[in-house]
Amino acid sequence: MRVLVWMVVVLTCTLAFAHPPVGARPSSAPSQVFLPLIRRPYPHPDLAALAQAAEGLLYPSEIDAPLDPFVPPAYSGLTPSQVCHTLADGAPMRMLDADAFLAAPARAEPWMSPEQRAQAARFATLREVFRQRLANPVACRIGGYQADVFLLGISSTGQIVGLHTVVVET
Repeated sequence: MRVLVWMVVVLTCTLAFAHPPVGARPSSAPSQVFLPLIRRPYPHPDLAALAQAAEGLLYPSEIDAPLDPFVPPAYSGLTPSQVCHTLADGAPMRMLDADAFLAAPARAEPWMSPEQRAQAARFATLREVFRQRLANPVACRIGGYQADVFLLGISSTGQIVGLHTVVVET
């Protein structure tokens, strides 16, 4: 009897904590569901330059995730920071310094291997492309310990474009 009660308790707890409430955006799952898929050829020259600079790079965190080109849904008249608030849709959100976010992996340290130094140089190039190509750059972190990070800015065509990645910090 005790075993049966114990199994019911474990099963109930597993089901209760494994699934978020209906309508909630789980902070532990990446937002691939609402991310529009951007394919080549990229619709904006600035997005193409960002995608080329970010190709093959993985942003370091507890998981190493790619930096994917991103164009948010049409939010006419909104600034990049307002787009971040709209994307958060009530989920925990924190604004970050976009330049500092890209500067961290761009630092080459003396102890790094040649491959790690090459990776840091590529991040430095990406950081420079991001600075040169986008106006009003922002970065926002949406979610909990596993979060979506959006690096957004205004392209030369006036549209908001950028990059998306996922970071995990426990």
